[in-house]
Amino acid sequence: MKILIACARFPEHGMKGDQIRARLLSELLSGDHEVTVVTGGRPSSAAALSELDRLATVIAVRVGRVERALGALFALARGRPLQVGWMTPPKLWGQIVSEAQRADVALVVTIRCLPLALPVPTVLDHIDALSLNMRHRAHLERRLPVRAAARLEARLLAAHERRVAP
Repeated sequence: MKILIACARFPEHGMKGDQIRARLLSELLSGDHEVTVVTGGRPSSAAALSELDRLATVIAVRVGRVERALGALFALARGRPLQVGWMTPPKLWGQIVSEAQRADVALVVTIRCLPLALPVPTVLDHIDALSLNMRHRAHLERRLPVRAAARLEARLLAAHERRVAP
């Protein structure tokens, strides 16, 4: 089976939870399947890239801060969460969609990496409910502008989670 793993950050051990999870899933699935990883992240080292290259075809899309910022603004203009636009700007999303067309199934790591539905059966690994996470952050934040932004992002994330992954 051809499996696409889409992840915003580069899959590797010893990093953030979504990176570790994507790396472990790559390991587990590569034994019996043809795995392609599409990511907008950069590996922490040449060794990390080499390790993942042994398991899967790796397509690392280089995305700069300006592209990410524009992606976030583009997402917000469409009523989507800033995090989704920042983590999966159009250049990365285009590559994910392109690779999905050649896959039998897509495994997407976090809602941040799924702006819209993909053209293949899709498994979404939420890891965390980001809308709840952002709502908690809003309650803990003392600065009014940051608290207001976190509340808005929490609402956008909750709506996006319902829309993309009912």
